[in-house]
Amino acid sequence: MAENPTSYKVCIFGDLGYYHGNSTASIIRNGLSGKFDFIVHVGKSLSIYSQYHR
Repeated sequence: MAENPTSYKVCIFGDLGYYHGNSTASIIRNGLSGKFDFIVHVGKSLSIYSQYHR
């Protein structure tokens, strides 16, 4: 948790797309190094086999 319980470091990201997720590596690297207290994903997730992803 945050060092200061009244302040949190949050990573909020949306749909990165199926291709060219340019910020993916940065989000993973910063998350693993503890730069965020929690992460919120506000995009959608589709299976590559779904009818919407053709």
